[in-house]
Amino acid sequence: MKNIDIHHAISVTERGDLALHRFAWREINGQREKVPEVLAIYQSELFLVRDFMTDRIGLSLMQEEIKTVEQLQAETSRLIPICASLIEALAPERREKSAQYIAKSRQGAAA
Repeated sequence: MKNIDIHHAISVTERGDLALHRFAWREINGQREKVPEVLAIYQSELFLVRDFMTDRIGLSLMQEEIKTVEQLQAETSRLIPICASLIEALAPERREKSAQYIAKSRQGAAA
């Protein structure tokens, strides 16, 4: 799992898809802990980035961190390269898990 920011992370599923997570506070064994929760699973990197940007910008608007179109543009310009580099860093794991999943599927179909 790779953190995008303090609220979100990206991971690779067993099938080789990408999962977008948002961190949430949960009570675990009587203690409050910040844990990742899967928002959605994607085959498309573009849809993941689109949905992440929508969620992140929404949080920034609610917290009044973004108040102008210029601030929105700056935040978007800052976050997209971060997403791109994280997706690129996860690419080898994604290819490996996808190949393993396909191989398992073929073995199951042959049995």
